[in-house]
Amino acid sequence: MEFFGPDGQTFEGVDVELIEAIAEGLELEPELINSSYDGLIPSVVSGRLDVIISGMGDFTDREKQLDFVDYVKTGSEVMMSKEAAAKANSLLDLCGMSIGVQAGTDQVAATEEESKRCEAAGKPPLKVETFPEDSDALLAQKSGRVELHAADAPVVAYEAATIDGGKRFVAKFPNFLSTPIDYGIGVSKDQEGLAEAIRDQLNVMIEDGTYGKILAKYHLQELAVPKAVINGATVSSTGVE
Repeated sequence: MEFFGPDGQTFEGVDVELIEAIAEGLELEPELINSSYDGLIPSVVSGRLDVIISGMGDFTDREKQLDFVDYVKTGSEVMMSKEAAAKANSLLDLCGMSIGVQAGTDQVAATEEESKRCEAAGKPPLKVETFPEDSDALLAQKSGRVELHAADAPVVAYEAATIDGGKRFVAKFPNFLSTPIDYGIGVSKDQEGLAEAIRDQLNVMIEDGTYGKILAKYHLQELAVPKAVINGATVSSTGVE
């Protein structure tokens, strides 16, 4: 739920604005660092990073490594051309198509599971390609290298609405990852009191409307949670369907 701006260097997106607002409320100055998704948790565990905010699902197994301040509830969607969307009435209609996903994300398991469903139905599996960054998967779709792109629902919704003025792609199948999950701000368990401070400041922002305004700016108000909590996961990363 973050991306680079037109200059290719400036961080933008709902995650960026949320963490900057939280830091301002705590009188802290955030240093934003770009890192590969699958290296985020190890970087916090090792102490190289203090906090993660990158559309990361809060799961019970991840809570053994980090504390998570849950800040939105969402799932995954698939972005496809409007022409393909007109012919796709169910997920099984995607069988045999190529799909790009970011390595280390929840969408990897979702696409692999969907491929198994295709084969069980006597159809060809999805042709899954993983990329280091979501922006790489998006570029592959825009260039025609892959036909589909699966990512966090808010990311897909934003991309579909803004690329070529919303004339080229659509977001479809919000049930692609059928179990809605909480996305959490990951915090090192060694940073005593930091998760609680982030939770409390986020709840202040929920109460005063700052949180809602940031989500609304990116058309994501439907993802809002009524209250931020710590470690609210109810399923493991292997239990998401």
